[in-house]
Amino acid sequence: MTTRGRPSSPVTPRWRRPALAASGVPRHASDSPADLLTRAAGAGRTPGPAAPRLTALFREARYSSHPMDGSHRKAAADALEEIAALLRDREADAGREAGR
Repeated sequence: MTTRGRPSSPVTPRWRRPALAASGVPRHASDSPADLLTRAAGAGRTPGPAAPRLTALFREARYSSHPMDGSHRKAAADALEEIAALLRDREADAGREAGR
């Protein structure tokens, strides 16, 4: 699917998943990806470099005039998986710390 910076872009559904919200940072209806990322970073919850990559992909999908393609979708999926893995690792580390 190729679209031109519209919400139907193959990247925007990836962002709409609560990747950063899962880190404990509340998501507000009016949030842009940058808003959520800024709050997550301020709370020390930005899960590595994948969050800014995903945010940049969303911004590109939403506001650019060029088509987004499967490579963009894959990059978004990869960033999302990286975020999920980092959050799982953090959760596991917290569980080990609590068990001590």
